[in-house]
Amino acid sequence: MPPAATTIDRETLLQALDRLGAILRRQKQVGEIADCGGSAILLQFDWREGTRDVDVVVREGHGPVHEAARAVEADLALPAGWLSEAVAGYLSRSGDARGLSELGQFPRDAGPPALRVLVARPEYLFAMKALAARIETSVLAAAVGRWFPGADVPPHCRAFLREVARARAAAAQQQ
Repeated sequence: MPPAATTIDRETLLQALDRLGAILRRQKQVGEIADCGGSAILLQFDWREGTRDVDVVVREGHGPVHEAARAVEADLALPAGWLSEAVAGYLSRSGDARGLSELGQFPRDAGPPALRVLVARPEYLFAMKALAARIETSVLAAAVGRWFPGADVPPHCRAFLREVARARAAAAQQQ
């Protein structure tokens, strides 16, 4: 078996989703995952080279999806735990599904699909990433407020933002 990869590129990730869907189909199972991390950026945009894991919420078929993911991990020599639900703590508790859009159904072949993959929309990703980093700006506050009403940004994070603003101003003066 080849050594496990440390990052997953877009093509490998799509291949992993195809294999995940194929395993579910063979087992006569269905699954649905919502990709809400950096891999959602990788799948939607052409500027990110790779990801270390795929942060998802398994919305249907929890057990079968994770069992199939372990088989795909071994088959493609993916990083251990490549399909992770650690992102769950950063999701909006509003249950608002407008933050998700369908990426596609897998496997992408002539047979029936068994895995539906949703991805977090860019504005929802931004709000989650911002809330995780606890950085506040007027744009950030509006984005966070839309998805996480009443979220409080701690004072140390506001101080961090002031430092970032000072560093950006200093860099602009040097140019």
